[in-house]
Amino acid sequence: MKLQKKTIVIFIVIVLLCLAQIFWWMYFQVQQNRTVMNLHKKMISSKASELRRFLTLEYRDLIQGSLNHPLHILRHAQENDWPRSHFVVTPDTIFLRYQDLIYFFPINWPFLEQKLAASDSGFILQKNPPISSTPVTYLELPLTVIPKYKAEDNLQEQMDRRTVMFLSEGSFFALMVMIAIYFLYAAFRRELQLQEHQKNFILSMTHELRSPLSSIKLYLQTLQRRLITEERREQFVQHSLADVERLQRLVENVLDAARIERNDYDYQMGTLDMAQLVKSVLDKWKTSDTESVISFSGNIASDINIHADAHAMISVVNNLIENAVKYSQTPKQVNVLLSMIGDRAVLTVTDNGPGVAPEDRKKVFERFYRAGDEMTRTTKGTGLGLYIVKRIVEAHRGTIDCQSATEGGTVFTVSIPSLTK
Repeated sequence: MKLQKKTIVIFIVIVLLCLAQIFWWMYFQVQQNRTVMNLHKKMISSKASELRRFLTLEYRDLIQGSLNHPLHILRHAQENDWPRSHFVVTPDTIFLRYQDLIYFFPINWPFLEQKLAASDSGFILQKNPPISSTPVTYLELPLTVIPKYKAEDNLQEQMDRRTVMFLSEGSFFALMVMIAIYFLYAAFRRELQLQEHQKNFILSMTHELRSPLSSIKLYLQTLQRRLITEERREQFVQHSLADVERLQRLVENVLDAARIERNDYDYQMGTLDMAQLVKSVLDKWKTSDTESVISFSGNIASDINIHADAHAMISVVNNLIENAVKYSQTPKQVNVLLSMIGDRAVLTVTDNGPGVAPEDRKKVFERFYRAGDEMTRTTKGTGLGLYIVKRIVEAHRGTIDCQSATEGGTVFTVSIPSLTK
């Protein structure tokens, strides 16, 4: 149990690490996407600022080349005018005080657009209001340089698509990993359960073999060493034969389970009188009950024929009756019914035991499974009987069902196609 808990803890840690790695990858991709987007925006902004500075310098050179030209002289400067070598920028005109004269220069937009196109055709001019109406030392043109094809919008749309793609792929991958982990965990859990069942099976087999062998040994030693009456001798022989029968059924069950598991069970199919077979098996059980501690009852309909393997059907009936005997409560009562319902032969075996919990009614047919902790500890068995019954019945195109009896106990119902019309 400690090893199982430790394994589960390790498994959970591995799962959490895998999911953490996936979510970290998603986060990293989104962050990287944002970083690339911001970098592109900065590059575009930097390029636009560089072009704006370039146009400003070009226009300053144009203004300086036009100084002292009579067409650009506005008037003589006055005392209350702005300082020398300062600019005043309006939306369409640039005023400059140079020495004692005020010059005006209408903004030549075609010139600026031509310079911009010659420098970088991917940008265009956008007119802006002047940054300030106060005189400034450095010329600042009332314009903004922007991408011609809305590069930022296209880039943002592309980055949004990449972000959605990363999130979708990451979520899908995480979902696939979780589904795979679920199936791995389910398989791992089944393996642990199977190992636990196999361990219980080995312990049960040890007990199942030791008990009848010890009993037979004791009877034989008593017969060898003591003078006993003929009646007592006959009782010892009958008890020994009953234990031998029990050992034989146990060995046959183990062999049958192995053949069924390997799909190597050789069914010798033929017409079988099911009524006669059930009566024969039930009579053997009544005979082996030398101390009359089990009350057998039943109603066996006659002339019910099926297409089946005789040895396999004997195993089915034996295991159902043995299961009912084991789990019946004192005074033990086992009821066996065989009848025709429609075109099917229906065998029901009922005990007066504690019943099977609803959640265990499907599991009791699993290999090595035994329902109920208390009953597992106090009742003999290997967990193979009902597994063998189910597999044999299904091989004969039949069905088996487990339900609680009306007055307590458990009812096992086997239905097999019949040859009887």
